[in-house]
Amino acid sequence: MITSNFLVVQIMNTAVNNALLSTQAVRKLGAIETRMALFHGNLNGSTQGTQAIFFTANVSGEQFVTAAKYLYEHYAALQCTIRVIGEELWFYRSASFIDIPVRHLQLEASADIDTVISECLDQPIDSNRALWRAQLVSVGDSRQQVFLFSAHHAIIDANGMHDLANRFFQILSAIMTSEPLPDLQLIDFPLAVDELLQTNPPSAVAPVFAPRPHDEFCPINYRRTGWQFVTLEQEQVVALNKALQSDNIKLHSLISAALCQALHAQGVVAANCNFGTAVSLRFLQDANPAYVNPLGCYMSIASTLLEVDDNLVNFARKYDRELMHKIFTSCLNKVETHYADFAAATLKIANLENFSQGAGITNMGHVGITETYPGIEINDYLMLANRVSANFSIVAHCYDFRGKQRIGLVYPKPCLADDTVARVAADLHNRLQSYGQR
Repeated sequence: MITSNFLVVQIMNTAVNNALLSTQAVRKLGAIETRMALFHGNLNGSTQGTQAIFFTANVSGEQFVTAAKYLYEHYAALQCTIRVIGEELWFYRSASFIDIPVRHLQLEASADIDTVISECLDQPIDSNRALWRAQLVSVGDSRQQVFLFSAHHAIIDANGMHDLANRFFQILSAIMTSEPLPDLQLIDFPLAVDELLQTNPPSAVAPVFAPRPHDEFCPINYRRTGWQFVTLEQEQVVALNKALQSDNIKLHSLISAALCQALHAQGVVAANCNFGTAVSLRFLQDANPAYVNPLGCYMSIASTLLEVDDNLVNFARKYDRELMHKIFTSCLNKVETHYADFAAATLKIANLENFSQGAGITNMGHVGITETYPGIEINDYLMLANRVSANFSIVAHCYDFRGKQRIGLVYPKPCLADDTVARVAADLHNRLQSYGQR
């Protein structure tokens, strides 16, 4: 049972807080940031991400809020909002910490934590007031805690999520153990990835395919994000990597191919399916050290029309070739975003009754969150994104943490039925396990 009372601790020094803020514009949103903002604003919070970090510690609500405030003070992006100026979107440094939902929730031991995660995931962040929120969930009388951090995709990607988590636990540990707080320099607002892209004409036309209808019609305001996980234990990962090395195939390509096969076998996609791959563009920062910033939305989407092949190895190799071509062509090109046109296009998605963009995957690789801090032990990690727009049937979130490979199948409910996703999950697990056992 979820207790009705929230312990909301507001530790504010008004003079200091006001000194941090400036209502002046920071910069105009770039193309990918604008798209994320319009998806979020027009499609009930779609694309906002939530990380749930399960940890063990004796921590109070006051300590939690103090740590969150220190984090806010040292990241310019956490002090910003988004405003519409004419037909443009602008970042403004105008978010007051007192207006940001930073809360401590005490749950009964028998309560369902997934219900709380779902609320964080699907409740849209008010980008006029802030671009993030945080919650500490304490379970029963034990030391078991969950840190829930939700953020607008226009200011952060998976890389930024992990960086903020590490910084947060570093700060929280120092507060809990009465050690000096880390001496952090202000992390300035990130450069738009557009500044690092090349100006070339579009290299490809968007794939044309027959999208699958929704299982059930549901207005966007009543949809929820669902998730089901496929987990490969450490010994399964070892066997998988051995087979991958023998076949000279990347793990991400194998999972993508196996996922497409499972989706086709379970009737979620046709033999010719559109498959979107989230591509990290962080490597562009590596080539431009002056631009390095852990936050920002440094990504692109590689949409590829794939013909499902029953031979998993051949299919994985074909997918990898297609993806590499997309990464070094269309993903590196600047994209023009006309606010009015894209705003209209996102509003149209809300009324569609099919999965207009097929299925997709995002590979976060290793979750680089330190597992142990003084007084804190990290136990588990979940990364999810709001998918109520239902433009994708399933988006797989892949990452490894503590030796396990996690594949989260994230989908819009009830547009795609839970039992359909369960069949896809079982099918995908069997295909990956069979490959590793060859």
